[in-house]
Amino acid sequence: MYTQRRTPAPKSAATATATAATATATAATATATAVAAVLLAACGTSTPADEGKGTDKDPAAGTTAGTLTDTRWTIRTLTVADTPHPAPEGTHLTFDDKSQVSGNYGCNDFRARTDLKGGVLTLKDAVSTETACTSLDFEERLARTLAAGGLTVTREKDTLRLTTPKGDHVELTRAKAEEPAPLTGTRWTVTTLTDGATSASLPAGTEGKAHLTIAKDGRASGNLGCNRFSATAKIGDDGTLTFGTPAMTRMMCAPAAMRTEKALLRLFDGKKITYELSGDSLTLTAPDGKGATATVTPRARP
Repeated sequence: MYTQRRTPAPKSAATATATAATATATAATATATAVAAVLLAACGTSTPADEGKGTDKDPAAGTTAGTLTDTRWTIRTLTVADTPHPAPEGTHLTFDDKSQVSGNYGCNDFRARTDLKGGVLTLKDAVSTETACTSLDFEERLARTLAAGGLTVTREKDTLRLTTPKGDHVELTRAKAEEPAPLTGTRWTVTTLTDGATSASLPAGTEGKAHLTIAKDGRASGNLGCNRFSATAKIGDDGTLTFGTPAMTRMMCAPAAMRTEKALLRLFDGKKITYELSGDSLTLTAPDGKGATATVTPRARP
């Protein structure tokens, strides 16, 4: 809610002139202070040439910009209105080398574009899954905080703080490097369907049904949400994967399951799709930008 304050007219021309002079002086002082603050913030941080490179040259406090690239951070606490809220297990942020951040709010996964300038971070166009959870209190607070814009970034060694203009802040620690699960021999359970920057959780009642396993002999098998399938799988040296036409059972399932299956079949048209491994996650993306993300099925991880 915005409140407009009405300012009384000056009593005389002389008073108006004095008032204008005072305002000009105040504005000049504010500008000088802002410039000084920017110069001080720049000391010890990456140069414009380093912006976004992710080199971790200086782990000292105040280091921002490129040092966030290709890093994963575990969220520890969220403080709103001076009240700290412990983060649920698994809550995190991961910055890539394409000016994007992905993570988990506490229940749902999300992705957003990032803009980091002068030690101030802004998240744009955030999209998230829509999984129903027991409690969304922390998630909603975190989502609002990250979407506030103008987050001041402060980093000291392996700790990170993101602070809103109102003083609310998120405390994070650098996650340890994790070897990704192997592409082959792992049972991958599909969790979301993607379309460019948009992610959508699987329809209610279909969770956990779609899965695939790529064997080392070049065969893929599993379930696409309704029917079981088997297909060839050619893994390229350039981070691509090509599935052949699948042999499938011919069951009819609920409409939601059939929609999921139809979406996943787009990955089996013989065209090269890109795959990306990160920890226990696998992302598959077709040339048209549509695809899916999957996670390791715990009991089947090698």
